[in-house]
Amino acid sequence: MFPDKFQVDPTYTKENGVWVLDLKNVLLPRYFHIKEMNIIYVPPGQTLGNHRHPRTEIFVGIGDNLELSWITKDRKVKHEPMHPDKSKIMLWKVPPFLPHAIRNTSATQFALLVEYANSSQSGVEEIKVIKSEPEQFVESD
Repeated sequence: MFPDKFQVDPTYTKENGVWVLDLKNVLLPRYFHIKEMNIIYVPPGQTLGNHRHPRTEIFVGIGDNLELSWITKDRKVKHEPMHPDKSKIMLWKVPPFLPHAIRNTSATQFALLVEYANSSQSGVEEIKVIKSEPEQFVESD
């Protein structure tokens, strides 16, 4: 199991790099029904998640330093930047029961996360996907 990622087009862009994404009209995967939609402020150096649960979540990470981490079936921890190319917007679909965490690896800049979920948060099991300090990430090959 792993997160799926999809590129979405902004509603519009400007030559100076500004882009707008209409959150109500983002093209989400078929059969995904939004029950919750949140904007999450992630302070510098902070981790959220480090858990798994029965609901599906879709994230849009906004910031240079957001990293999604998850545990694979063979118990390896994988890490990927959520917004590696500022000219592209990525949706990250995290399937049910996938242990995952999101970390802002910046020491100085906050980041924003848009979250869509197909149900209310329940049945959460805490799992240390990543440790509290950036240099203590569980390494994998």
